[in-house]
Amino acid sequence: MESEHTLTLNINSLVTPLYKSRVWIRLFAACLIFYGALSTVTGVAVLVAWIPMWIGVLLFLTSRSITRAYRESDEQAFMQMISRLKTIFTILGFSSVALVIASIYFVKYAIEKSLF
Repeated sequence: MESEHTLTLNINSLVTPLYKSRVWIRLFAACLIFYGALSTVTGVAVLVAWIPMWIGVLLFLTSRSITRAYRESDEQAFMQMISRLKTIFTILGFSSVALVIASIYFVKYAIEKSLF
């Protein structure tokens, strides 16, 4: 007869490190939103300025979920926090790949035009 082993973890113990960092998370979110807003003013970065703003908003929402998960031991808030962090890392991953591809293209262009 097989016994099922389930691991029950206290949500507070899982969220504590993030809960202690929520001020820095909010500061970083505000900086990203401000950076995105400044980028739109330049006109050049209008196409990509929404990315840091989107991440900033997601970080603010994540911070709220962290607080709710910690204070109320709310499993739904914990899962929402994890989901939002996944979305943030997905956005950063796609952005990083796009940046690497664009960098390779621009270096190739610079070499062809003898800019180096």
